Amino acid sequence: MQSTTAGPSLGLQFASLPRPAIPRRAERDDLARLFELERLCFEEERRDSKEAWRYSLSHQRHEVWLIDSSDGTVVASMILRPQRRVLVLFSLACHPDFRSQGLGRTLLALALRRTSDLGLSETVLEVAADQPELLAWYQRHGFQTRRHLPDYYHPGHHAWRMHRPLGDHE
Repeated sequence: MQSTTAGPSLGLQFASLPRPAIPRRAERDDLARLFELERLCFEEERRDSKEAWRYSLSHQRHEVWLIDSSDGTVVASMILRPQRRVLVLFSLACHPDFRSQGLGRTLLALALRRTSDLGLSETVLEVAADQPELLAWYQRHGFQTRRHLPDYYHPGHHAWRMHRPLGDHE
């Protein structure tokens, strides 16, 4: 899920977002830019590999979405993985230089809409337990903690499973 900055930002203060910021489905050609965003947003032990990204980009049911800046930099992304009754929001990342501009909220709204479009009952995700500000952000958007996941990322690094049933706060 969304995380703190793990590396230096790219100094993209001169790049701008198109208004409104419109998500688009990612393509295989976006892989390197998606992986760069992953590197900037997640600590190494929480990052997905390029192979995992490649898999999500090619999987028939997975959806990878992104938002580009005016210079083509991927400034936000998310991976959705529909399952039997739920939509798993597997990853949501916002470039450090573009945080607090509504990109996460835009992608989260899209995830909730996709839950409805796909006829699923709820959206679920995991949040690192050591990120209370992110946990609170999801709670402000209608998610509830469901279960504590000890050692989820690796020993000593726990998570919370959160969910938002379809229809809550729509």
